[in-house]
Amino acid sequence: MKKIYFYAGHHVDFKWVFSTLKACRDLGLNVCYGCVYGIEDVQQSPYFLKNIPFFYGKEALRVKADIVISASSGLSKASFRYGDFFSIHMPHSLISLHMAYPEDAFDDVDLLFAAGPHHGNEWDMINEKRFLKKKPWFAVGYGFFDLLQHALCVRAPKRILIAPSWGEDNLLESSALSLAQQLLSEGYDVILRPHPLFFVDKKDVLEHLQKICPTLTIESSLDQKNDGFYTSSFLITDYSGIAFEYAFFHHRKVIFVDTPMKKAHDNWKRDPILPIELSFRNLLGQSCPNNSHDIMQTLKHIEKMPFLTQDMTKNFVYHPFLCKMYASSILNSLVL
Repeated sequence: MKKIYFYAGHHVDFKWVFSTLKACRDLGLNVCYGCVYGIEDVQQSPYFLKNIPFFYGKEALRVKADIVISASSGLSKASFRYGDFFSIHMPHSLISLHMAYPEDAFDDVDLLFAAGPHHGNEWDMINEKRFLKKKPWFAVGYGFFDLLQHALCVRAPKRILIAPSWGEDNLLESSALSLAQQLLSEGYDVILRPHPLFFVDKKDVLEHLQKICPTLTIESSLDQKNDGFYTSSFLITDYSGIAFEYAFFHHRKVIFVDTPMKKAHDNWKRDPILPIELSFRNLLGQSCPNNSHDIMQTLKHIEKMPFLTQDMTKNFVYHPFLCKMYASSILNSLVL
């Protein structure tokens, strides 16, 4: 039987393929998984599965497989010892593919598992623009939503989640401290949930914040004990894809802070498709300037606004809670 390899550059990217990995295992498919960075002892991971081979570090790039599926962007077949595999990308965010990533990020990908309608449209546009052959895509859905299917939503009335994106001029490094201090002074319970890479590359920034603001809760999205995403009544973010996840799960409008856009290049401006993080920004919430006063004013306004409808949130994702079923079925057909 053909081998399917679930690969991650960093351990954090397993979150988006984990439900599909489990579903493939349950179908009896020949699967394995591995990552180059993040966690050497997979048994300490929330994404540990018994009786499935796991590879770490350099060994993760030496696996011989027929199909490699990954949520990590920028995958290059040349990085692998055996690069003659069929490559599938499963997005780790609902944001656009053509603004936040380098233009060549998906050149080595053979098939896209589209999370929503915008991904399929962007995929066709990217490949045409890159003068690549027309590559297929399937409407699969968003793997992280599978993990939310049985999650309990119990919102604390005055709990606020601040979730900055990764990259230059993000919310965390520009104004999160002053914002958190003001929110705490007004009686809010504040949870800061940085992008996972902050815990890898910028631990000193987080330690500095915690030292200055000891009542601020800092949590990692990988720590299953932390539940800020599930229990917060409001979300403040910049251009992070968590906005779509939060709006889908809570049906609550989001406070968007206008930091510089999260973009890998400027050529997206020439594209006929407007990135979803721009087109949906004022549909899913309200944007405001990057200063504590305006953010607080926007929060007061959002507190009085009605919840989002389910029809609105379903506009940006395929098959809610069923991604694993669609993805594993396609993989099953590919290995036959």
